[in-house]
Amino acid sequence: MQHPSKKNPPKPHRRKLVLILSVTVLAAAVAFVLLLPAIKARFPSVSYAPEYEPTAKALQNNDPSTLASLTVEPLNGQGYTLMYQAGALYLERNGELIDLNDSVSDQILDAATNILITDTVAEDEAEVQEHIGDMGLQPAQIVVKASYS
Repeated sequence: MQHPSKKNPPKPHRRKLVLILSVTVLAAAVAFVLLLPAIKARFPSVSYAPEYEPTAKALQNNDPSTLASLTVEPLNGQGYTLMYQAGALYLERNGELIDLNDSVSDQILDAATNILITDTVAEDEAEVQEHIGDMGLQPAQIVVKASYS
């Protein structure tokens, strides 16, 4: 007497079903990839980030011809003085006046005579005095004193 084989041969309809399902899933994936730009255009993503517009306030606008000098005192103590004479800025060293580069001179003059601040934290330092250290501003890293005639 012969015993039946323990291995059952795969049924042909099961192979067809797996093949049909595989082709269907592949076709759906390709269709999705091809239609993705149209889907994104129809349903744009929503951005919840608020738009930021910096505010600026002019503290002082002076005529450059009224500037007499700028004294710069960095935290490390290596200070210097710039003198404004005859329409140009000069570095004062040991009583001598050294001419500065014209482009640097123009930038310094603009910064010294048109004092503009952006995103004001407070109108008066006393309002935020206890938080100055938290903002990284204490002690001041540099102090610039402008003298006008």
